[in-house]
Amino acid sequence: MKLSVIGLETTHGYIYPAMINGYDPIHMNANALDIVSGIFPTGGAPSVEGARIVACYDIDPDRARKVADACLIERVCPDIADAYRGVDGVVITAGDATQHLALAEPALRAGLATFVDKPFATTVADADAMIELSERYNAPLFCTSAVRFSTQMNDLRARVAETVGTPLAAHVIGTGDYTSYAVHSLEFLISVWGGGIVNLHALGEENFDTIKLDYADGRRAIWQICKEIDWMFHISLFGTAGYDEAVIKFQDRYDVFRNTAAEIVKFMHNRVSPVPPSDTREIVRLLATALEGRSTHIPIQLG
Repeated sequence: MKLSVIGLETTHGYIYPAMINGYDPIHMNANALDIVSGIFPTGGAPSVEGARIVACYDIDPDRARKVADACLIERVCPDIADAYRGVDGVVITAGDATQHLALAEPALRAGLATFVDKPFATTVADADAMIELSERYNAPLFCTSAVRFSTQMNDLRARVAETVGTPLAAHVIGTGDYTSYAVHSLEFLISVWGGGIVNLHALGEENFDTIKLDYADGRRAIWQICKEIDWMFHISLFGTAGYDEAVIKFQDRYDVFRNTAAEIVKFMHNRVSPVPPSDTREIVRLLATALEGRSTHIPIQLG
């Protein structure tokens, strides 16, 4: 299974190729940030099997060459069109979500399995356009925050019906800036409870957001994003049978990314996204609405 990776400016532009291909420790240490090179305990060996990233493209050719040298990628594409040729699938790791539609469209039109890193899009219109292209050209499409497939969240989803019973309330909190990191804590919630949110009330402010989410069936969640807290994501769930929780901390990053890389490779083979498009669209809608509501603190009813 031959893949290309497009858009390499974030740490994920190193992490996912290194998970799939393995890496050169000398070039990884020299070219990548310490928070990337320090993740891997494998000594250069791949973390998952079943695919190979054979091509990469970035608007900055020097950056593309550094990623290729570190992550054992054979071909640095001279232009973006070349990154869609001779491959079975595309991994888009570009950090600017406003560019994801433009980057994904050629791959989807070619029928390629396409992974788009988080955040999927900044507008529902862009999200709908990518989903429509996926359906029209029979091109499977997958987006996720890496935290969705952490061992902690996989275990929580497997046991929550027993430990919590009928769900009533949730609290979820995570670190980081809103643009890049709010999606992680929101994905915690959506991956367990799914969509169906009908009211949103943004009560916070920049760098410390607090959003109240009401579901159509009466469930309620408080979702917080705090830039200053330590690198972590936490969810608490409460119901008629009890309480349960999951937390991801900085030292869990290798497990988180390895599990997600395995899901990407499996997706490329079976061409079925493990995340429903409805979940992906809901996340985009909530991120955009929460940002809009923060300026007014007025409750927003969602259709």
